[in-house]
Amino acid sequence: MKNLTKNQILTEKIAFLTSLSLLFSYIETILPKFAPFFKLGLANTIVISALNFNFQSFFVLICTKTIISSLFGGTLLSPFFVISICQSFLSSFAMFFLHKLNVLTKKRFCSTYGISVFGASISSCVQILLCSFYLGKGVFVFLAPMLIFGIFSGFFTAFLNEYLKFSENMDLLISKISKTQQQPEFQKLPESNKIFQKQKFSENHKLSNFLIFCFVILSFATFLVKNIFVLCVFLILAFTFQIILGKKIKLLPHVFLWIFVIFCAILVPNGEILFKIGSLSITKGAVFSGITKSLRLSIVASLSLSLCSMDFTIKKSFFFTKVMEDFRFLMQTFNESDGNIFKKIKKTFEIE
Repeated sequence: MKNLTKNQILTEKIAFLTSLSLLFSYIETILPKFAPFFKLGLANTIVISALNFNFQSFFVLICTKTIISSLFGGTLLSPFFVISICQSFLSSFAMFFLHKLNVLTKKRFCSTYGISVFGASISSCVQILLCSFYLGKGVFVFLAPMLIFGIFSGFFTAFLNEYLKFSENMDLLISKISKTQQQPEFQKLPESNKIFQKQKFSENHKLSNFLIFCFVILSFATFLVKNIFVLCVFLILAFTFQIILGKKIKLLPHVFLWIFVIFCAILVPNGEILFKIGSLSITKGAVFSGITKSLRLSIVASLSLSLCSMDFTIKKSFFFTKVMEDFRFLMQTFNESDGNIFKKIKKTFEIE
């Protein structure tokens, strides 16, 4: 990196951290979770690593990490994308300004662990607040558990950052990746200038664009439909698109989502009482609302996964190419490493 300009070095670092957030997002998908939003937030590790960046670079990093992670994660058409962007920006900037307060006061106003826990707490509050606009006030019952979970996840991400020493070893890791990318074995791997490749659609861009347009329109229409039967038809259609585009349908996440949404809905009684469980009244309107909202979220989640399976040809750029090549290296190293997830992570960022 000695021959690069200051701006190029900074771009390399932002690209590396963005690719790192993609790896951690992937790891999050293979970790068990019992309810939506209860995630370790491993991607916050890169936020901690970038706290010394200037504001402009930090802002670019948060933007790229959030948008690209949402595209890869298949949440781009769902309300989860709005929640992700808001909680990511607010929690990250809270951590950034808390860190800068340390610098300005020339004191350890707050440790790295404190900053990480504070960011996780902000994230939990923002997620619950935004969810309440769609799911209702019943979702606030999860605020206390999420704040407690946030303390644990904040400590864990701070520990992971210090254990892997991203800040100290960033230049060495980038150099390691750059050297590997020049090897013939790495060059033979599939091209990375396309996020996802589906041969049957790559030859027909008009069909791809038409399907993308259909996904977007269907997603918006989903939130206007109130009839459960029509929503079931939409869900079957969304699942059909998902299968055709080569994405497996994982029913368990949908089941957990339904349980979570319906539980939040019945906590706010609405209409005729169907039956009671102790002091809790199960009402007809609440059950109907919960089922309707669950169907809508399942539909847009499935459409988002279908969208991320489409053939996106991205104009070549130094930054995007670096992100994709770095991510390809990280994924290859992680998948080829032995042991449990923690050992795989350690091996991926090992400096020889």
